[in-house]
Amino acid sequence: MKVSISTYSSGRISFYQRAKTNSNAWEIRQDISEPKPDKANKIATEAIKRGADAIGFNAKEIEYEKEMKDLLEGIDLSKVAVHFTSASSYPVISSLFLQELSNKKFDPNKIKGSLNFDPLSYFLLYGNFILRRIIILMRQFR
Repeated sequence: MKVSISTYSSGRISFYQRAKTNSNAWEIRQDISEPKPDKANKIATEAIKRGADAIGFNAKEIEYEKEMKDLLEGIDLSKVAVHFTSASSYPVISSLFLQELSNKKFDPNKIKGSLNFDPLSYFLLYGNFILRRIIILMRQFR
């Protein structure tokens, strides 16, 4: 991948432009603000039918295995990237997600997605790095 930087005459960076040399495929992501798993799933499956290949879920109300199962019901996780935001506990979300991958026999190496988690902010607020727990959870499923 090549990155080019354009500058103003003052020397300040005005924009970044990335150029992929082998492909320029974009991820079409639908963010869903609905926190209820069953309602969010209906919105997500409709978005996927309309062409979305990534979903951003509001994970505020995902605390138990059944809620994660309801949220991801009917979504082919090997084809659709899943991103989680607004979770009250990212270790819980990551654990539930990895358990759902295991239950549905998905290969974790073929899954795309993210957790909207800032470990530095967490450390500043709570005085410890919870990221270590997330990494340990993820290694269990490799």
